[in-house]
Amino acid sequence: MTPLDGILTVSLLLLVPGFALARSLREGKASPTGTRTERYLRSLRVAGRLLVLLLAVWVVYDRPVAWLGLDRPPSQAGLIGLGVAAVLLLGLAGTTLFIKPRPADAKTMAAAGAMLPQTQLEWRLFLLMALVLGAGWELLYRGYLVWVLEPHIGTPLTVALSAIAYGVAHGYRGPKMFAGSLASALLFTLAFVWTRSLWWLMAIHIALPLIGAFARGRQREMGT
Repeated sequence: MTPLDGILTVSLLLLVPGFALARSLREGKASPTGTRTERYLRSLRVAGRLLVLLLAVWVVYDRPVAWLGLDRPPSQAGLIGLGVAAVLLLGLAGTTLFIKPRPADAKTMAAAGAMLPQTQLEWRLFLLMALVLGAGWELLYRGYLVWVLEPHIGTPLTVALSAIAYGVAHGYRGPKMFAGSLASALLFTLAFVWTRSLWWLMAIHIALPLIGAFARGRQREMGT
């Protein structure tokens, strides 16, 4: 492991989760601080800096991108994953489009209003954030961390550390949400270890917030 790898690994395992957890505990169950634009830009800055560092490490040491799970063409397991992603996302999109949502209660409407983009600028930033964070976090917390940790500590501990770090990086908004973040992080990490391909996980990670935003928007309309 090089010094740059050490900086990036410590950032992903300790600094990013630590700052996210501390900020969420300060805020408690209240809505996140700052305007939507400020929150979107803050998330983009954090992910962007880490991705620039990852790019620097890969270019300086002339490493193949396949080591990060960007296999070309995808392996058989990766192709199966792409099929799973297609079925999952088409099912979710179809459900969102064709099934009438239940009217949202006041709490859900308030939460949706705090997070969903409203203006044209916010939508542009939200779409950019979905793309950068969806692909970027997969590269960093699945592709990179598994690559850098697995030879030193083995697969089980690598999966556990990567999943815990990424789950904690979502902050703490109550036990159910925290448990959900940890569970989904573990599921995504296991899926990457199984396929060693990131393409399908990036597709899911990019699409889910977009589908979720559309679904929340419809639900909010039902509550008005």
